[in-house]
Amino acid sequence: MNYEAKLLQKIRLEVTANYDFLQPTIEPIKRGSINKNEGNVGNGKIYMLPLEDITRICTNENGPHTL
Repeated sequence: MNYEAKLLQKIRLEVTANYDFLQPTIEPIKRGSINKNEGNVGNGKIYMLPLEDITRICTNENGPHTL
């Protein structure tokens, strides 16, 4: 038996946003990534992870204001 895999092109997008901008950031990504038929394989996934701390290397500042 021969199997043919039809692989979909993938894009990885990493975005950092504070909690107040989480939903306004997610919604346009969702709208832009939906294929013609919603619910099909390939529409993607969104993972939301907490950031414990952020450090700006050039100034050594840390905390949420460095976003």
